[in-house]
Amino acid sequence: MKKLLLAAAIFCSTFGANAQSWDTVINGITRPSITGLLPSCTEVLHLSGNTIIGSTLNGVYKSTNYGDSWSNKITSGFGGYNGVRKISSRRLLALGLPVFTTDNSIAKSDDNGDTWSNSSTGLPAQTIVEDMVQTPDGKIYLACRRPAAVYVSSDNGDTWTSKSTGLPSTGFAAFYAIEALDNDTLIAGNYEGIYRSNDAGNNWTKVKATGTSTIFVIKKHPNGTIYSGHSNGVYSSTDNGITWNSAAISGSQSVYDIDFDKDKNIYICRFVKDILKFSSSESFLDTIAAPSKGMTYPRVTALSIDETGSTPIFMASTMDAAGTSGYFYRSGYTGTSINELSNKPSFLLYPNPSSNTLHIAGIAPQAIGQISIFNLQGQQVLSQSFNSHSINIQSLASGPYLLQLQDANGQHSTQLFEKQ
Repeated sequence: MKKLLLAAAIFCSTFGANAQSWDTVINGITRPSITGLLPSCTEVLHLSGNTIIGSTLNGVYKSTNYGDSWSNKITSGFGGYNGVRKISSRRLLALGLPVFTTDNSIAKSDDNGDTWSNSSTGLPAQTIVEDMVQTPDGKIYLACRRPAAVYVSSDNGDTWTSKSTGLPSTGFAAFYAIEALDNDTLIAGNYEGIYRSNDAGNNWTKVKATGTSTIFVIKKHPNGTIYSGHSNGVYSSTDNGITWNSAAISGSQSVYDIDFDKDKNIYICRFVKDILKFSSSESFLDTIAAPSKGMTYPRVTALSIDETGSTPIFMASTMDAAGTSGYFYRSGYTGTSINELSNKPSFLLYPNPSSNTLHIAGIAPQAIGQISIFNLQGQQVLSQSFNSHSINIQSLASGPYLLQLQDANGQHSTQLFEKQ
């Protein structure tokens, strides 16, 4: 293994490959048999060190090498999970999406995500949970799509009680977002408006009508400003969620997630577009993710920022149109993994290892002009135009190789694979 890593490092330095800002990290994520596609990825939770938990529409996965490889911890039916949250030092809760199945609406783990059990007592059958928030006093609130309601738990998620007085329950009433401003003040959003409670969810009042603009996320900035991401942009409130105004930090794009770093910068995830970075005063700083930066499919459902080390590590969960589906993307990781030493690939090779045919996913055909395969001595053993997502490698001798994709401008990305 040490020889393999060294050879990969020598190869990259010799050929001068241009590293991507973001790389796909989905090794071990299972393709559901019903579609044959990778599942949409919904959220990443950093636990400690290199250990992370990822939720997908095919179940919950765990990685101990920051996404280089994943192991399945919950296998779900047609539905999956909308997210994973840390509630206490050991308890995790997963937000269920049991569309046509009897999967958990809430699953709990008390061993850092290794084993899970149902924790849906008090929730109606097949409740779809879209968001979760915990108040400073430890209560946990759920925003639910089906039924359209808010539920609360005072026992770390073991049991749940409805807190929906004043909330609509018919029409386009599904709730996708909830935020706690303190122990008593809560903000929830759905397809029709923003609702506020100042008595711990006992009563709710609509404070903003949004017409047909779905609210996907609500987050409170450290400076007290509350941001809500909609299907047509971002709104903000500076008076504890009572009044709202349009914010100019997203244009008219759909916004699925909003995050903040320790310097109070604001990150806006514009669905099917990019991730923008703004200062706390909403001045534009940078586009941190886009197809040109290695995030081939920027349909971001959630962004995670780990600032426990000297350099921030970003993880993005994404989905895509039919035919490709979702990915986990990573940026800023500096571990000594094979993926890192092979130039942070922005595409997927499968099956890997392979004996006959190697498939490429995660990149559009028109974006690539040439495919080349090299042995670890730097000798080219195969070269062809990129006119198919499948490559016949039957003629290669068994062993490790590097596959290189090159675009019309000479930019290229490489990834290790093994021929059996």
